[in-house]
Amino acid sequence: MKYFILFISALILFILIAPIGMAYTAFYYIWYEKERNRPYLYRCAFVIDICANVMFGELFETIFAKKRKFTLFGEYTTISASIGQLIHVNNIKNIGLKFSKLLDKIFKEQNHCINAYMQRK
Repeated sequence: MKYFILFISALILFILIAPIGMAYTAFYYIWYEKERNRPYLYRCAFVIDICANVMFGELFETIFAKKRKFTLFGEYTTISASIGQLIHVNNIKNIGLKFSKLLDKIFKEQNHCINAYMQRK
């Protein structure tokens, strides 16, 4: 019950603060910090990726893994790294390989998922 209350409190706080916080932060970075290593939207996308992996890991594991249990889905890592781990241990379904190729094209990087997994180590 304690974790449920914590989750609901965090969710309500996020819903209330997110629109104002994102707008303010985006404005701040556009006007005051134009020279950053990672753009604001990139960092937001990265965090959303990790959140999606944590929150929907069981679904991703069902879709992409041949055998369940020993995967990185549901952990604090990106979906790409989780798929890379499946490729590395040869536990990936055909749909996962196709999704990996799609990510290669999106990021214009050969073996994007495997590279993400290796960087995690």
